[in-house]
Amino acid sequence: MLLWKQSKASPKRGIPADLTSVAKTLKSITAETIQLYYNNAWTLTVDAWQAAWVVVVWKLANSWILDAIGYKLWEKWNSSLSVTSTALTTEVMLPDWVSESWDDISLTDQFASVDTALSNWQYFVDYRNWLIFGKKTSTVTTLTSWAYKINWIATKELA
Repeated sequence: MLLWKQSKASPKRGIPADLTSVAKTLKSITAETIQLYYNNAWTLTVDAWQAAWVVVVWKLANSWILDAIGYKLWEKWNSSLSVTSTALTTEVMLPDWVSESWDDISLTDQFASVDTALSNWQYFVDYRNWLIFGKKTSTVTTLTSWAYKINWIATKELA
C-alpha cells in the first residue's frame, strides 16, 4: 500500500517529503561550462577533440533542476535550461527505452543505443539522473553558457 501522495511520484516529481528542517531558495545557475566525455574502448574518457558525430555524455554540476518558474523538476516542454552550443543544438524527448533498466546495461550498450536513436546535433536529458547524452556535430570538447534554475537547499541552524 502506498503512503499519502506516493501514487503521484514519478521521475519528474519525486516522492513528497516534509523538509521542515531545511530552507529552500530558488537559485539561477549561469554560464556553466560542461566537459564532454565519450566511450573510448569501454572507458568513459574526456573528449579530446573527438570527431563530429561522436556520441557524448555529461552530467550537470547541480541536480534537482527546475522548470521555468521553479515549481517542479524540469521537462523538455517546460524547462529553465538554456544553452548556447554549436555541437548540440536540438533537445529531443527522452526515448522510451531509457528507463530503470538503462542503469543496468553497459556503457558501451548505452552509447550504441544513443548512436542509433539520435541524429546529429541532437541530445536528450535523463531527468531522473541529470545526465545528458548527445551526438555532436563538431569537434568542440566543452559546452559553454548552460543556464538553469535549481532548488538551493541550506540546512537551518539549530538553536
